[in-house]
Amino acid sequence: MHHVNALHRPTIVLAASLLLAGLAACGDITVPPEISESRFVQHTLEVPRVDERGDDAATIAEIELDDGGLVRFIDESEGADDGAVGILEIIAHDAAPVAASFVEEQVTPLELFRAVAPDRQVPARLVAHHRAMALGSSVVQFEPRTLSLDTDAASAQKQDGGVLWSWCSNTTVFRSSYLSALHNPNNFAHFGFGGNLWGGHYGVTGTATRRALSVCNHPNAIGNTGVSVWREFGPNQWAYVAGTSYSMVPHRGMWYASQDPSFVLPTRYRVYANGGYYSIAGSWGLK
Repeated sequence: MHHVNALHRPTIVLAASLLLAGLAACGDITVPPEISESRFVQHTLEVPRVDERGDDAATIAEIELDDGGLVRFIDESEGADDGAVGILEIIAHDAAPVAASFVEEQVTPLELFRAVAPDRQVPARLVAHHRAMALGSSVVQFEPRTLSLDTDAASAQKQDGGVLWSWCSNTTVFRSSYLSALHNPNNFAHFGFGGNLWGGHYGVTGTATRRALSVCNHPNAIGNTGVSVWREFGPNQWAYVAGTSYSMVPHRGMWYASQDPSFVLPTRYRVYANGGYYSIAGSWGLK
């Protein structure tokens, strides 16, 4: 059964800075960082602006999935009815991302909500967002589509020995899985990646109206990895997207996607991760 909680907020435990001190004693982390685009991975210390609404107020709804993951719908508008809505998914251990399979169909958050929680009342904010997207694009129809969650497809991803495909097995698997599940099907123009990271880093997109960001906390991480998403509101001035903070245990992954309904307001986004052994990836713009 899916559970929707519009006001639930998981306990946020950001990885302590003492993680760096413990790296020397951890024999598992011996692989040097792998960065495919130097401009994507950044380490900055500027003081950002924080959304005053708080996580609970920005969370439109949260759906707990049967496989142990969750999908959270985030109101990025800060009060404007036609602002962006983000989709945050925490991917369960040894599971495939659920919501990502719908993104390639250019599904709206409203259509996704109806697919993963068909027996729940649809939040009015998602209805308003869908209508705004329909006004801004010929691709999105005013009448939302009815899509079904293909659980059989996820089950079919079991490999030899019955081991389910895992988003976060290691850096190589994460990179290829992200490209095949999110980047390539959505026809994104740009891709950034950073692997084998520890401590605090940002994955920063270029300016675009559409983007996706992801973090993988690998099985041999020395602890939880704290993640959060940020949006640029001025030259190198960043605002935390309320509702996007999460503390991931090892062998968990997350991805976040959002699109401005006007399709004409390009913005830079970044995901922040702080942990013991993780990778980050991002896509933005359309080909």
